[in-house]
Amino acid sequence: MKNFAKDKFYSGGNPPSTKKKRKYDAHLFRRAILLQCDAARPASLSFIVMAAGLERAGFSFKDSELRSEVDYLEQKGYVEISSSAISSAHLRIRLSALGIDYLESEGF
Repeated sequence: MKNFAKDKFYSGGNPPSTKKKRKYDAHLFRRAILLQCDAARPASLSFIVMAAGLERAGFSFKDSELRSEVDYLEQKGYVEISSSAISSAHLRIRLSALGIDYLESEGF
């Protein structure tokens, strides 16, 4: 096991977990997606930027899982997915009016 006491980025307490990250909780993951879209509002986010933010927030997931959750949120009306005018393969995610209402009703 690594000696964390000598690690300049480790400040003490319990050592960071060396176990694999747990699979994400769908409810928390979806809420994090909505919150990222809200932070970017009125702009939209690419899937790459969305994935980077979610990983930074500590979620562990596959690209297909992110796409599945975003598709779910789109079907529910909370987000809108659009393609770039110059590249149909470049998809962007934007918070819808219903998504804004949901976050406001939850106190975000």
